[in-house]
Amino acid sequence: MTSRSSIEMLASKFDLPTGLLRAEQRLAERALRCWLDAGETEIPGFEAQGLVIVDPAGRAEISRIGGDIMRTFRLAPGQMLALDPTLPPHSLGAELCAACDLVVLGARPVPFEASLTAGGRGHILARGIALPIPDDRVQIVMSWREVLSRSAAARLRRELGRALESRPGAAPDAVDPLPIGRQAPMLPRAHE
Repeated sequence: MTSRSSIEMLASKFDLPTGLLRAEQRLAERALRCWLDAGETEIPGFEAQGLVIVDPAGRAEISRIGGDIMRTFRLAPGQMLALDPTLPPHSLGAELCAACDLVVLGARPVPFEASLTAGGRGHILARGIALPIPDDRVQIVMSWREVLSRSAAARLRRELGRALESRPGAAPDAVDPLPIGRQAPMLPRAHE
């Protein structure tokens, strides 16, 4: 477990908000610690949850990208985030481009969070850290969760209710597995 003083030390060294490091003590903090231990250079072990961007202040080209990120967010190696007119303004690509700009301006790690739409089925909440690495590159390590939209949660609630009603011997209180007023359920897949 990370002690409070080490979180504050990391936050003060790079002028990062301590709240972010307390809230995200998993992937982003592990990446930041590894980056510091490696001498502020590229860190191995985060390939599946990360990407490397070359020329972050210019074309912001994706050099390497984890397969899950590539499939989920429709990004690809060789894609130039800064020059891609097809990227929507509130896409992950746009958020990564903004994080790269901040890394270049401050020459320090930049934490980021983004809430993105997921093609009608819900939202994707992404969180990560952009790390400056040698040779004019930025390594980004991120995690995300997919959250159902209200309409998708209502559909799921109805389908589950029908399935439980048709089950012989179902308990009456089991008919509405997601009572109104509760938050939309998380999809079972978390990426971190």
